[in-house]
Amino acid sequence: MLDAPRDADDRGARSCGSSSSGLIQLSIGVCAMKAKTHSKPMRAILSRLERSLEFRIVVFDEQMILEEDITTWPRVDCLICFYSTGFPLDKAIGYVKRFRPILLNDLEQQRIIRDRVLVYKQLQRHGIPHPPYVVVDYERVSRGEAHFEEGYDYIVFNDKRLNKPFIEKPRDADNHDNWIYYPKNAGGGCKKLYRKQQNSSSSYCPDVHSVRKDGTYIYEEFLSTFGTDVK
Repeated sequence: MLDAPRDADDRGARSCGSSSSGLIQLSIGVCAMKAKTHSKPMRAILSRLERSLEFRIVVFDEQMILEEDITTWPRVDCLICFYSTGFPLDKAIGYVKRFRPILLNDLEQQRIIRDRVLVYKQLQRHGIPHPPYVVVDYERVSRGEAHFEEGYDYIVFNDKRLNKPFIEKPRDADNHDNWIYYPKNAGGGCKKLYRKQQNSSSSYCPDVHSVRKDGTYIYEEFLSTFGTDVK
């Protein structure tokens, strides 16, 4: 049984249980949206853990996660918890701070991976190589707090110039609408990338050459992979 317990007794203080074979069992909570916890790969992993008789798996119910106070959530020894669209990350962080289960992945760090600007700062902080990039906050530009210049084949933000081809990424990592802009000598235009819809995940727009200016974007030198799809 992999569904979260619904009665008050099962939601009480956590403790190591024991299996019918006498082995000490650790309770592992899985806190994520239903599409993730009920996916075929996840259920295969959880089933293997449960068959070992060393773990009691507690999958948190999605409705409970979204609607109920953290004091009603099951208490567990260990917690696997990860963000996807619609998941209340701050609420889950509050649960961890209050009940202190052993965390198998860092929830605070998941805030960082949702913000592409913070991800790039982490790369710099740890000396991880990355392509040249420029972060443009168009609200600052509109208030006259920063200089932005655009030509067909380049952009300039303050004193940083980036030549096409470059890829434009929204700051919000949940937004997968990334656009690639090409210079005139490569045919110009823009390729729009997006989450796969039916059999399509991109479209080429030959007449689009001006960048978007409705928020904060990262502009990164586009590295050719000669047709290889690199994630």
